[in-house]
Amino acid sequence: MCLKYNKKKNNMLAECVSVLVMCLMYEHKIIFTFHQIVQGMPWSQSPRIDDDWKKKVAAEMLASLSATRLAKSISSQIKDRLNKSHDAFLTALKQLEMKHSGRLTKIEEERLKLRKVHAPRVAKVALESTSLKDVILYGMPQMGREIGRGQYGVVYSCDSWASYTPCAIKSVVPPDEKHWNDLALEFFYTKNIPDHDRVVMLRGSVIDYSYGSGTPAVLLIMDRLQRDLYSAIKQNLDWVSRLQVSIDVVEGIRFLHGLRPEHLPVFDDECWDLMSNSWECEPAKRPLLGEVHATLQGIYDRYRNKPGGPTKTAKESPPKPLTQKNVKYKLKDKK
Repeated sequence: MCLKYNKKKNNMLAECVSVLVMCLMYEHKIIFTFHQIVQGMPWSQSPRIDDDWKKKVAAEMLASLSATRLAKSISSQIKDRLNKSHDAFLTALKQLEMKHSGRLTKIEEERLKLRKVHAPRVAKVALESTSLKDVILYGMPQMGREIGRGQYGVVYSCDSWASYTPCAIKSVVPPDEKHWNDLALEFFYTKNIPDHDRVVMLRGSVIDYSYGSGTPAVLLIMDRLQRDLYSAIKQNLDWVSRLQVSIDVVEGIRFLHGLRPEHLPVFDDECWDLMSNSWECEPAKRPLLGEVHATLQGIYDRYRNKPGGPTKTAKESPPKPLTQKNVKYKLKDKK
């Protein structure tokens, strides 16, 4: 057994020695090959980096340049930079849009809330305060016979109220908050329309809290005329009278549509011309925002160091812009 074991051990040692010799021979072969490669280099020692060597290398580089390849390389680099710049620009736009989209939505919501919630509430408060002032100053109007009836109220005659005679009283009972707000807005716009021969003027208002079943009614006091447009058409007027009615209606509409801002004393001629041009009927004749900005900047620069603003006298001008719905128009008296 001992002899057999020693023989096996000697065989293993012989194999290990054989493998080691083969590894040494392979490593020697690699070193020899690398040495031959180094010996085959064009130089046998490290080159000297002097002026001649630099000139030689530069000349070889210039000789190897190709205009076509250089142009392609420059074009490729420019294209890559443009693509990167475009991607960065799109990313910045998306970030800007995400940042301001919520802000624009909020502004639009606030604008709608102002128009549909706050403005009607303020108009209702103005209607209530005006009605309270009128009833304190002139008392409750005495309603006479019924002279008309419409979808939203009944119209009664009145001999006199305040200093106006004769009068017509339109009684409106708003059924809910929405109708109250709509009535208040219409009263506010109508009340501020200046006097005109072709527009029935609204003289005042009174809220009657004891009307009917306890629901308050708004009494709108206005001038009483002989007839309105509808009744005039039904009376079989002759052709000339119908033409006169048409002219009267056009005069009233032109007055309502032609209202412009008032020329205040603080406006100079250049500022007033800018405002007048901005109210042109044809959009193409109106100045662009860039022109408006430049003109206002010029006016500002001129008056910035001039205390008191313009000293010119204000010109006569039409009254303030307002609108009105469902307006009745007077008929001219034929002589």
